[in-house]
Amino acid sequence: MNKHVFKKIAELEKTQLSEVNVELALIDDFNKEINEGVLIGDKLKKIMTENQKDADIIKKMQNELDKSKKDLQAKLNLAKNYIAQLKAIKNRTDKSYIEIVNKASQLGFDYPKSIDTNKNILDNYVKSTESYDVNIPM
Repeated sequence: MNKHVFKKIAELEKTQLSEVNVELALIDDFNKEINEGVLIGDKLKKIMTENQKDADIIKKMQNELDKSKKDLQAKLNLAKNYIAQLKAIKNRTDKSYIEIVNKASQLGFDYPKSIDTNKNILDNYVKSTESYDVNIPM
């Protein structure tokens, strides 16, 4: 009978040890999963921080680009206005120039050569606008 009691006690202890081993294995598996999750979380946190920095840089660059576009558009509008003014002045002065040259010729007088020089300067400014594109796509 003592043998039987000892056998039962041994079986009970063996069962309890098995349960403890199973619990320890569950705890070990749990800790492994937690550690893996923490490692992934650390990597994710680093990536998220880097992504936010990159997004901030891009936003800043976009703001600078938008401001540059706005500034360029204002300058293009100003250039269009100056070109229109320059062409209008040229049209008026072309008529005056012809009158001056004809009158001087009719009267036999020489007109000041600065008139030719200034007309050429104005003509060159107008000519330089012919290849200038004021409709730059943005």
